[in-house]
Amino acid sequence: MPETSGRQPFLIHHLSTVDSTNTYLKGLRDAPEWTVVTADEQTAGRGRHSNQWHSAAGAGLYLSALLRPGTTIKRAGWLSLLAAVAGAETLRDLGLDGVDIKWPNDLLVGERKIGGILIESETSSNGRLDRAIVGMGMNLNHTQFPPPLDRTATSYRIETGQAIEVAAVRRQLLERLAHWYQRWRNEGEDAIRDRWLASSSYGRGRAVGVNVAGERVEGITAGLDPEGALLLITPSGAVRPIVTGEVSHLRPVGEAPSS
Repeated sequence: MPETSGRQPFLIHHLSTVDSTNTYLKGLRDAPEWTVVTADEQTAGRGRHSNQWHSAAGAGLYLSALLRPGTTIKRAGWLSLLAAVAGAETLRDLGLDGVDIKWPNDLLVGERKIGGILIESETSSNGRLDRAIVGMGMNLNHTQFPPPLDRTATSYRIETGQAIEVAAVRRQLLERLAHWYQRWRNEGEDAIRDRWLASSSYGRGRAVGVNVAGERVEGITAGLDPEGALLLITPSGAVRPIVTGEVSHLRPVGEAPSS
């Protein structure tokens, strides 16, 4: 039977261990929308740009949800942004202060990563967005990380000193994800854009560098374009949309890095 949370029913497959929740869900070809795969542990969890996601057994939330938007592929980028909003709101509602979003969807606390999102989409023959798998990972009860992640990652427990029930976080996250997905479908991009910009210090006025296909681009962020790309004002004054790339904060001279 599907697990029901709020008004949206979720068909949840919970596994003790799996290589990747995204990979497992991909194999469920006839699964309905809001089929969800969760696991206590991933042995080959993946993040953006082919990075590995550290998935310690029982310590984090490892979840993938199937959506069937049936919209144009040009709108696919907004799924990353709305998932990030859902993740940030979940952590804040659970009492975690200082949650930030680095474009498009890295969840940070004190410039350290606490959550990440990987969207994998499939299009139909007519170019419609048929299936989208929203993979989300959150560091919850981790007390430490292996090198080199110990310099860049954090967890709910490290930040608050408190352990938290993973299943409770899962329920709240799915409710927020369903909320923002329905708003996107019913109202369009504007609601997502406004909430994402309000939730992210990287949205406007931030000096950043971006690695784009081997090229280093630097500038000041200036919002999002109609497809969710990050707008960057370069030193020449040109406005450049960043569709994909690894964003990093440029520190002013004399500013110390985060410890």
